[in-house]
Parts: sequence; structure tokens; C-alpha cells
Amino acid sequence: MSENSIYGEFSLLSGLVQWKTLNLSSNYIHWSVPFHFGLENLVASNNLFDGEIPNSFFQLGNLTVLDLSQNKLVGSIPREIGELPKLEMLSLWMNSFTGEIPTGITRCVKVLYLSSSKLRGIEVVDLTLNFLEGSIPSNFSQRLYWLRIGSNLLSASIPIQWPKSLEYLEWDNNELDGTIPTQLQNCQNLTLRSLASNHLHGELPKELGNLSELVAVHLFLLNILSW
Repeated sequence: MSENSIYGEFSLLSGLVQWKTLNLSSNYIHWSVPFHFGLENLVASNNLFDGEIPNSFFQLGNLTVLDLSQNKLVGSIPREIGELPKLEMLSLWMNSFTGEIPTGITRCVKVLYLSSSKLRGIEVVDLTLNFLEGSIPSNFSQRLYWLRIGSNLLSASIPIQWPKSLEYLEWDNNELDGTIPTQLQNCQNLTLRSLASNHLHGELPKELGNLSELVAVHLFLLNILSW
């Protein structure tokens, strides 16, 4: 049902337990009746979902993919997302979330699109283009390979420890300060890092020159000394 002109309230009957994948992206849908039953993949990006994420979402125990990006969601990111036992990909970018990133949301994440410690296997997290504050959580999943948290209000220094599985990292357009940790050299599969438009300073760690897969490093508007 993606990329149509479907509009209005969207409700699902509890008897539709056979539905495993539901793609509602790029419509004009907003919610009133909770999603439930045996959904595994829910893609509802680019709609008119507003308000806070309903508590009923946390009953979707079979979810592996949850994409609510490009909506009008507000409030804080619920810590209860950490109770979804099978979630592998979470995309919440381009909403109006405020507050801090729940620490538990990153512990078992593989891909974080943005961006309490009971998640099992999230690999992608994207929390870009929100109003998130505070520091970057440091208890990432050891299977995380995609992290986008750019264009928020994140501050403090960058965590020292990063999962070796990390391949793609964006934290540009925030208020991060301090230096770039040399421990990123352990992320041997890292291909892109975007650090631009923060308050980072010091030298660019020479150890990062050993990353053979690295193809791009964005350092625009930083006080970083190059090699």
C-alpha cells in the first residue's frame, strides 16, 4: 500500500494475524487504533503519524523492522522499545523527538537510524533530524554496523569504545566536543565517518590511517589538525 494517496485513520483488526509485513509508506495515514498481532515488518514512513509512539507498539513482540521516519512524532523516544525482543532495524529520523537517547536502545543495535537494556539484535539505527539532547550512549551492541545521529542537539564528548562491526557512522551537526577517539581504529570495516559541524578539536588520530576500508571523512567546520 506504499506510495498511494490513502488518508485518514488506519486501524487493523485483531483477526489479521497472518499479516507479517505491512508497508504504508508515503501516504496520508494517521493512527487511532493500535497496531498489533504478529507483524514482523512495519514500514510507515512519510505519513501523518503524530503525537507520541503509542504504548501498544511495545506489544509487537515479533517486530524485526520498525520504520516510523518522516512523520510528526514528538516527545521522548520510549525506553520500552528495548522490550521488543526481535527488533533488528529501527528508523525514527525526521521527526520531532526531544530528550536523550535511551541508553538501552543501543546495547544490541546493529543499525540505528535517530539513534531498558533488553534489545536483541538491532543492527541499524537512524535518529537524524530530531531534537535529541545529552550524550551519545556508550553501550552499543557489538553487532552495530550503521549509526546515524546527525542534526540533533547532542553534546559532551564522543564515547571511547565502539563496536568493531561498525561500517557507517554519522554524528555531524551536533554540539559534540572533545577529541576524536583513537579507538575508532578498531572498526576495521569503517567506510564513512561524518563528524562535520561540531565542536571537536585536537589532532586527527594517525591510527585512523590504518583503516583500509575508509573512503570518506567529513571534518567540515571543526578545529581538527590534519596529519
